[in-house]
Amino acid sequence: MSSIIWIVTASLWFEGVDTIFKSEYRTQQFETRGECHEYVWENKADMVLELFESHLQDENGNDLKTWAFFCENRYVSFEEVSY
Repeated sequence: MSSIIWIVTASLWFEGVDTIFKSEYRTQQFETRGECHEYVWENKADMVLELFESHLQDENGNDLKTWAFFCENRYVSFEEVSY
């Protein structure tokens, strides 16, 4: 049996790179998309600071050009869900 959770994902675009890199913000999980969006709205400044600390450049030294946060759903088995 499975359940749906929501997580925040950042899409990252680096200078001179054609592909988009995705980074999942796994410190929080949400039961609804609305809860996820509310978290992003209320915590965006802290999330941006964390993003800069981790992803100011990619593994090849390309500078971060821009980014976007969005909420994605994931299916997890009941064994994976923490209470």
